[in-house]
Formats: sequence, C-alpha cells, structure tokens
Amino acid sequence: GNDLLIGGSGDTIQGGTGFDTVDWTDAGNVVLTGLSEVENLDFSNGQVNDITITAADLTRLAPTGDTLYIGRDTAAGTTDTVNLTGATNMNAQTTFESVVYDHFQMADDVNKTINIYVQAA
Repeated sequence: GNDLLIGGSGDTIQGGTGFDTVDWTDAGNVVLTGLSEVENLDFSNGQVNDITITAADLTRLAPTGDTLYIGRDTAAGTTDTVNLTGATNMNAQTTFESVVYDHFQMADDVNKTINIYVQAA
C-alpha cells in the first residue's frame, strides 16, 4: 500500500507497492544507497540537505510509474540543494498535493526514463 517511512543516511528502506514516501530526518550530504521502491523523497525537515541523485540511485529507487517526487526546504537558511546528474530540465511545472514542482527527466542505469519533480523554490 501507500506507506510513510521515516529514515536518514545509512538506513535501509524498501517501500514496496503503492506510493511510498520517505520523510528524511538527517541534515547534510544525503546518502540514498539504502532506499528502494520509493516514489516520494521528502527532505523538508527544517535542516539543510545536499541531495545528489545519479542514474544508479534511480535504478535502486525504481519508482512505480516512472515518477519520483522530491520535497525540500526552500526557506532562507534551510534551503536544500538538489543535484540531478544528467537530468534534462523540461521547463515545466506541476502541482501535486498543493505543492508546485519543477519537472525534470533522467535515465536510470538501464536507460529507463524517469520523470522527476523537484519542489520549486
């Protein structure tokens, strides 16, 4: 089903079927190697995070429906940085659960295109 999971760097989290959200608890450089089957990464925890997502990360995450949402802090002093290695900015926005997201596309390790939506600043 749809799960809300709490985690941070070093945790192993497998979302499974449905729309799964990980609420990130840590601050600093984000390590995603223990996450899989997750559709929503929420870094809006009031702390500064530096998130880098690579093709290998996308393959491990393997979001259902080929869509990944990334929530983040955007307030002054707690702004999170999201780096999408090799992504294409689609120059479009969408609204999901009353939050505006910027749309990107990126291929995973097996060349599957994933739509990534990063919370707009």
